[in-house]
Amino acid sequence: MADSVNPPTRNIFARIQNATDHELRTVLSGLCADEATRKEAMEMFSRLEKLKGGDQPPTTLHICLNCKASYSAGQNTSDACRYHPGVVDINHESEAWEDCDPWQIYDDDEMREEHPEGFMWTCCYKPLDTAGCKPAFHQQGGAKAPAASPSLPADEKGGNKRARRS
Repeated sequence: MADSVNPPTRNIFARIQNATDHELRTVLSGLCADEATRKEAMEMFSRLEKLKGGDQPPTTLHICLNCKASYSAGQNTSDACRYHPGVVDINHESEAWEDCDPWQIYDDDEMREEHPEGFMWTCCYKPLDTAGCKPAFHQQGGAKAPAASPSLPADEKGGNKRARRS
């Protein structure tokens, strides 16, 4: 009975598909109170507008949840998307931090923007601004799989030596 009063939220994409236009606009407006979310929403609107060109009906336009690219169903091939399945981590060995004390190095949007070379992807140990390392189909209505924690140091995997946190 509790499910009919408070539907499960674990499948947000089913809820989105079943929501009314008014409900979707209300949720999106609420989410856009956050500046970072508002900026991302504007970028997604811009991508969709660019893709709308020609006679293509708007219902066939999608934004990939992995790489954030806009695409139509006909453009979705096995290597259309390139994304990082890992997460971003601070690369303490980067030259970006040479003049910084350890307490000055932290992970937030501002630091990532100012020092992208000071961060790396845990999936490939490449800098933050490196293009995606995994080719895949674009994903609509699903999230990328969470990255497993690396079990071997990067130098044993053939990559760059992984930075260790102090």
